[in-house]
Amino acid sequence: MYKETLQAIAGVELFPVISLLLFVTVFGTVLFWTSRLDRSRLVKFSQLPLDEAVPSKDADATSANTAVKGVAL
Repeated sequence: MYKETLQAIAGVELFPVISLLLFVTVFGTVLFWTSRLDRSRLVKFSQLPLDEAVPSKDADATSANTAVKGVAL
């Protein structure tokens, strides 16, 4: 049943090839991007959820920006 339906679609054999190329391109791009990240920055970011003693500078800036716009978090 499905075989006849798919054979009736013109150019259906290109869909798996396009899907594979799209997947490989996106996967390769993300892999390349993550390999180029700065290690010291990643270590600092990994410690942020555990560090309660030092408030984040970004948190102050974010709260100031949202207060100006009238949005409360």
